[in-house]
Amino acid sequence: MRDYILDIIKKGEATEEDEEFVICPALVSFYVNSNSNYYSYYYGYNTTSTQVSSITPYVTEPVMATLDFSNAKIKFSYSKQTLGN
Repeated sequence: MRDYILDIIKKGEATEEDEEFVICPALVSFYVNSNSNYYSYYYGYNTTSTQVSSITPYVTEPVMATLDFSNAKIKFSYSKQTLGN
């Protein structure tokens, strides 16, 4: 998506074709990492982190949804990074 937005910025204008998006449901799988160590054993201090392990398009069965276009908002956020030599 980032490259898509950068291409539109380079062109300097957005056409009607640029405003068409296909919405595809996705399955997001998570991996929970529990860190047990000396502190967790003696002090009950335990750290966990959740990471996304995979994102898969959900196209195995038909899916239906109702979209509320009157209240829809799409927010894009990007940053510019300049590297010096």
